[in-house]
Amino acid sequence: MASSTIPMRLRSNYVCSSCRHRSFSSSAARASIIPESPRYIDIPEPPQQTRPDRPSKKGTLPVPRDVARRTSKESIASATRDPSTPASAPSDPRLAFKAAQAALRKHNLSTGYEALSHRRNRTTEKNRARSNLNRVNREALLAAPERDTDRLTSITLDPSVQAELSRISQGSTTPDPDRQKRLQSVQARLSANERKKREAKQDALHTLYMNARTFIVDEEGLNKAIDEAFGTEERGKEWKGGKPSLWGTGAPPKMQDLVAAQGGASRDQTEGGAGLASQIVLKDRIRRMGEVVTGGRMDP
Repeated sequence: MASSTIPMRLRSNYVCSSCRHRSFSSSAARASIIPESPRYIDIPEPPQQTRPDRPSKKGTLPVPRDVARRTSKESIASATRDPSTPASAPSDPRLAFKAAQAALRKHNLSTGYEALSHRRNRTTEKNRARSNLNRVNREALLAAPERDTDRLTSITLDPSVQAELSRISQGSTTPDPDRQKRLQSVQARLSANERKKREAKQDALHTLYMNARTFIVDEEGLNKAIDEAFGTEERGKEWKGGKPSLWGTGAPPKMQDLVAAQGGASRDQTEGGAGLASQIVLKDRIRRMGEVVTGGRMDP
C-alpha cells in the first residue's frame, strides 16, 4: 500500500493574511516608534541600581531595666535569702526536685546580677576612656601649630580677609558699626506705625459713635425706617415736587456738575453750575476743617 504524505501545516496556511500579526514580545517594534520619540535613537543606559535600602525598625524598643540598683550585696541577699526555718531534706522525689530548682534559681539570680554589674562597669569605663582619648586628641589637633606643608602651599590672602577668617574660626560675632543707627530708624518707623494705628482706631471709634444715632436697635425704629423708605399703605412714598416717581423730579446731574462738585471748573458757566459747585466745595472744605479742629467726624 502506497504511503500517503501528510502535508506540513505552516502558519501562513491557517492564519488569515488580512489579520494583523502580534508578537509575544513586550518591546515596541522599531517601525512603530515615531522620530519625535526619545527612544527612536538607541542610547546606552546605565544599569539599574541594586543597592539595598536601609531596613526600618518596626515599633519602639522598651526602656531597658536598670540592674545597677539591684547589684549590691544587700539586694542580692534579700532576693536570694533562705527560709527562716530550715526544713529537713524531703523524702518525696518531687519535693526534692523542686527544692533543687529553687536553689538553682537563687544561684542563677545572684550570679546574673553580678555578671550584669561587672559588664556595665566595664562598658562604662571603656566608653569613658574612649571619650577622654578623643577629647585629648581633639585638643592636641586644635593646639598643634600649622604644618610646613600647609604653610608653604596655602594661598596668599589679604590681611583683612585673613583677620576675618581668624575671627570666624574663633567664633566671635560679626562687627556691625551701623547697628545702633539701624535700630533707631527701625524704632522710629515702629513708633510712627503705632501712632497711625492709634489715630485710625480713634477715628473709627468716633465715626462709629457718630453713626450710632441712626442705628436700628428696636422694632419701632425698623418700622419707622421702612415707612420713610417705602411709605405707608395710606400714604405712599412722595418725591420732591409731589411727583409719584424719582424720574419726575428732573433730569439727573450732568457730567459738568459732577466734575465741578469735585473741585474742577464747569464748562457751562451760564447754567449756574459754577456757583453750585463752589458752594459744594466750600461746604466740604469747612466740614473737613471742623473735623481737624475737633478731632472727630462731622455729619456731611
